[in-house]
Amino acid sequence: MLLSALQGLTEFLPVSSSGHLILFSKFTTFPDQGLAFDVAVHVGSIIAVMIYFSETIWEMLKGVAKTYFIPNFKNPGSKLAWLIVIGTIPAVIAGLFLVENGTDELRSFGIVLFIADKIGMTIRKIEHLTALDAVLIGLAQCLALIPGTSRSGITITMGRFLGLERREAAKFAMLLSIPTIAGAGALVGWE
Repeated sequence: MLLSALQGLTEFLPVSSSGHLILFSKFTTFPDQGLAFDVAVHVGSIIAVMIYFSETIWEMLKGVAKTYFIPNFKNPGSKLAWLIVIGTIPAVIAGLFLVENGTDELRSFGIVLFIADKIGMTIRKIEHLTALDAVLIGLAQCLALIPGTSRSGITITMGRFLGLERREAAKFAMLLSIPTIAGAGALVGWE
């Protein structure tokens, strides 16, 4: 219960929630909970994200259905859904590579976020994102496979470097977390 609360408090901050879970066992008498537990509490976070962004998710689903599952960047819901898919692909590739090469045990970019926040132009919204922007944010998300790197922090940082407003960068980072963490949860559950 304590670890779940810790996860809930730190998941969406630009700090490593996984790092906090590991540090918890280092500074208490509790044993390391292991990767499967880490993924499980992250899946709980995703459920919260899906509830919070249920309207946006519904708009994405309607947009994709309306365009018959064919990428259409003129429909806002379809565009956002496909940007999330595009942004997820780098993490899927990197994660599968790490699993295949026996390095799936990987579980601070605060100064980089500070710099991005100061030099970011803050003029763009999610609807201004391109497929290239989604790929760049997705590539940044791959850095979260390095222990201690915050997934939300690094994706927000890239969004800020690309000129996204703070709120928009955070929203895209949270939406991007849904397929990424759900996929990791499904993989660990399958194993």
